[in-house]
Amino acid sequence: MQVSLRDIRKSFGAIEVVKGLDLDVGDGEFLVLLGPSGCGKTTALRMIAGLETASAGRIYLGDQDVTDVLPKYRDIAMVFQSYALYPHMTVEDNIGYPLYLRKVDKEERARAIREVAGKVDLLDYLDRYPRQLSGGQRQRVALARAMIRRPSLFLMDEPLSNLDAKLRGHMRTELKHLQNELGVTTIYVTHDQIEAMTLAHRVAIMKAGELQQLAPPREIYNDPANLFVAGFIGSPPMNFIEGKIAGGSFRAEGAALSCPGFSDHGKVVAGVRAEDLRVVEAGAGEFKGTTYAIELTGNETLVTCQVGESLVIVKMDKDYDEKIGTAVGIALANEQIFFFDAGSGTRLRPNNT
Repeated sequence: MQVSLRDIRKSFGAIEVVKGLDLDVGDGEFLVLLGPSGCGKTTALRMIAGLETASAGRIYLGDQDVTDVLPKYRDIAMVFQSYALYPHMTVEDNIGYPLYLRKVDKEERARAIREVAGKVDLLDYLDRYPRQLSGGQRQRVALARAMIRRPSLFLMDEPLSNLDAKLRGHMRTELKHLQNELGVTTIYVTHDQIEAMTLAHRVAIMKAGELQQLAPPREIYNDPANLFVAGFIGSPPMNFIEGKIAGGSFRAEGAALSCPGFSDHGKVVAGVRAEDLRVVEAGAGEFKGTTYAIELTGNETLVTCQVGESLVIVKMDKDYDEKIGTAVGIALANEQIFFFDAGSGTRLRPNNT
């Protein structure tokens, strides 16, 4: 099912939390709404579900305008952060409840329950109650209950946020596999950029109720539209250094590099990712600084360096080691560096592009 939002707005009193959102989601697409708390992503999802009424604009599911249609007529299934399971029902009854409400034959219902339980690895837990399950198992029950309806659209509101890190990683894999297998259009809300990057066909990044960028994860990572997007995507976050561009060069305290084709600009933020830098000997490279912290993460070492007033993180190999406070240089490993207007956050581009 295709989903289209046309100039959707939502206000609570005098506060406008969604500001003219235009969005098209393709049939079978996994789209992630990503942004910090309060950016309007969950409100947008709830308007698609019909749980909130849009203050303005239109919502289309396929060719049908559902802006004023009740949730039960929208053919959607929603998975909530809180699981929302019935504590007095077994796993089997929780999963099958949507079919029970539809008065589906008992034998047919049992077959459907076992089929969907097998997809989420719950066949051995059908006679248990939610209190006897782990957080990950409860979340799988909630997913199975949504899946059994065979909806045209899945809506998921931060379904993994209550799980520990290891289980979140496992559930991300399961979710991506299931969505690909089922082929159901899915809109997923999260504030976790790792979830967005690993799950989505496309990511819609929101800030203060407005869409900042809509693109596949790789494009957003490699070609951020503005300073907010650049800083929100990536782990560790992109390094930012404030300076100015003059005469085809970017200059800041402890930094000097060529940027041909860029016009002179008084207040600029240069952005570069940790993997695009290398720590070199003092006096070499485009930046000079001192080591501030050394963190071995397992397969790599994060080297944080003090460059002027900025802290710059560099990814080095796992064997790198150095004393804190050592003078070093930092070199660009490639030309992947971005420039933004310091005031507006707008991406600056060379004059010939």
